[in-house]
Amino acid sequence: MKRFVTAAAITLIGSICFAESLKLPEAGGFEISFKADFEKGSDIGLIMCSRENPFSFSSTKPAAEKALGIGLQYEEKDDKKKRSSIFLTSSGLILENKPSTLKFEGRREIKIKLTPVCGGRELTLWTDGIKHSFYSDYFLPDAVYPLSRLYFSEKAEVMDLSVEKTGEGFQNSKPKELRWEGSGYWNRSSKTLSLPESLEGIGRVTLDWRLIPKNDPWDRVNRLFAEEKGQDFEIARIITSYNEAGGRWKQDITPLAKLLTGERKLAMQVDGNFGWEITLRYYKGQGREIPRKIFPLWNGKFRYGTPEVKGLEGIEPKEIKLPDWAERAEFFSIFTGHGWKGNKGHGAEFIRKWRKLSAGGKEFMSYLWQSNNEFNPIDHQGGTWHIDRAGWRPGCLVRPWIVSVPAEGGKKLKLDYAAEPYSANFKKDSQGRGYHAQHIAASCLLVYD
Repeated sequence: MKRFVTAAAITLIGSICFAESLKLPEAGGFEISFKADFEKGSDIGLIMCSRENPFSFSSTKPAAEKALGIGLQYEEKDDKKKRSSIFLTSSGLILENKPSTLKFEGRREIKIKLTPVCGGRELTLWTDGIKHSFYSDYFLPDAVYPLSRLYFSEKAEVMDLSVEKTGEGFQNSKPKELRWEGSGYWNRSSKTLSLPESLEGIGRVTLDWRLIPKNDPWDRVNRLFAEEKGQDFEIARIITSYNEAGGRWKQDITPLAKLLTGERKLAMQVDGNFGWEITLRYYKGQGREIPRKIFPLWNGKFRYGTPEVKGLEGIEPKEIKLPDWAERAEFFSIFTGHGWKGNKGHGAEFIRKWRKLSAGGKEFMSYLWQSNNEFNPIDHQGGTWHIDRAGWRPGCLVRPWIVSVPAEGGKKLKLDYAAEPYSANFKKDSQGRGYHAQHIAASCLLVYD
C-alpha cells in the first residue's frame, strides 16, 4: 500500500477538528488509521466529504449531504450499564447503529477501509486490530460521491493520524434512474413502468425509498412488489418508526434485478397514510451476480401457533424442476413476525423462535429474531422501539435471509420451510380481531448459471 499523507496530530478550527495537512485520495480506495482517547461519556465523530471549509455536525450521528459519517459512541448509564456503538451515515441518511464488542473507553486504535465498488463503496472497520463482525465489506448503496477531506467532531482527542491508498478501485459512471411517486391510505397502488429492457452490463441495482410524511404514530408494514406472469414478488419491506423521523431507506436489490426490467407492473402496499417516492438506480460495471431465473416459493400471511397447527398454518412443501443450465441456487426470503395481543408468550412479534429450511436433503436453521433493538439507528422513538422483535425493528428495512442451497441442473429440488412449534393459546375474545400471531412471508428461489 502507498502511504498518501501522514499527520501526527490535528488542529482545532472553530468547533471542528480538521487535519489540515491530511487530504484523502480523490480516487480509489484507502485506509484511515488513528488513535483516539475516549474519556468517560465522550464520543468521537468523523466525516469524509469534499467540502473545503469546516462545518458543524454531531459527534454521535455525524451526517451531511454527499458525505460519509462514522460516530464512535460510548455511553455509561451506571456502573453496570456500559455500552459502545458505531453509527454509520451516508449523504445525510442514518444507515446503521451497531454495538461494538470492544468498549470505546481509554485509548483505542481505529482503522477504517473504504473501497469503491460498482454502485457504491464497501466499508470495513477495526478496533485495536479486531475486525468488526457487521462492518466487514459493508456495502454503502449509492455512495459514489467524492471524498477528499476528513473532519473530526469538536473535542475529539485524536493522534497518529494517517491514510494509505489501497488501489484505484472502481470508477462509477452515472446510473440510469427511474422514479415512481404516489400516495395511499391503507391500500395497494400499482403502476406499469418502462424499466431497462436488458440487464446486460449492469452490475448493481439499488432502491432509494422515501415515505412522506416522515412519521406515523405506529409501526406500519410497507411493501414493494414487482409482478412476474401474474405472480407478486416482494422486492423490499420497511416497517415505520413510532412517531419519529425515519422516512428514507436505501438498499441493494441486485438479487431481484431480473424482476425489474421491461414493461413492469410495480405495486406498493401501504399500511397507514403515506405518500412515497421510490428511485431505482441501475449501475454499469462488474458488481454483484444477477440470477438468471427466479421461482416463487412461500408468500403471504401465515397464522402461527393456532390450536389446529402448532407451526405455520398453510406452509406446504415445494418441488421445483431446475433448468438444465443451473449451476447454483439461493433461497431468498423476507419474513417478519407480527401480532401478539391475546395470546400466550406474545407471539409472533415478541417471541424468539427458530426457523428451518429444508432443501435438497440439507437443513438450514436460524432464528427469526432481531436482537439489539436498543441500538436502533432511529433511536428515542415513542412506544416499544427498543424491544427485540421477530425479524424486524421499528423504522428500519427488513434484511433478507439468503441461503445457498444444493442445485443440480435438470434435477428436481425439494424444499420445505418450518417454524419452531408454538401454541399461542388464544383468548376467546381476541380471535378474529386482527391480533392473531402471524408471519408475513416473501420468498423465492434464485437460480444462477
